[in-house]
Amino acid sequence: MQSFFFPDNTVFVNFAWVNKLDLLRAYLGERGHLVEAVAHEIGRSSNHVPNLASLDVPTWFNQVVEFDEDNALKAIESIRKHRFGGKEDEPLKHLGESQTIYAITQIQEYKSSVFVTDDQAAYTLAKNLGCVAEDTVGVLRRLCANQEITGQDAFEIAVAIQNASPDGRKLITPFSSARDFN
Repeated sequence: MQSFFFPDNTVFVNFAWVNKLDLLRAYLGERGHLVEAVAHEIGRSSNHVPNLASLDVPTWFNQVVEFDEDNALKAIESIRKHRFGGKEDEPLKHLGESQTIYAITQIQEYKSSVFVTDDQAAYTLAKNLGCVAEDTVGVLRRLCANQEITGQDAFEIAVAIQNASPDGRKLITPFSSARDFN
């Protein structure tokens, strides 16, 4: 069974802040998949995150995973409410993470996939459910392992991500030097 990479909006935003979406695309390769709520979030975020508007979802992803069966929709809503504390009056909050968790835990062809997120709650839940989860630091480490960037490049990108956004982004995995990426 082939594994896929399912990034959430936090990862796209991280790489967009520092104009490095090309590196994220290299990481995803032909195995990147996206759920419909994350595609929607990317569109909304592109209004206030520089460079994110340049991401063309249909070009990057052959297919956006959509959910229209009642059982799937109910299960996704249960994850959103009961696992993430989603509220009725904020129906989109945590929807992308919930759809992704559902896809990689319930849809057979995606069960060996990797959830790529910098949302701490989503990362923790995915790990607790036995899913493979990776964060932005993990993406940068894999890019180093594939010799697409150096450890120093990865360190500088990670520092830039934390410094670039107005919300003071904190990456899940701590790092202190270029050695942390090799």
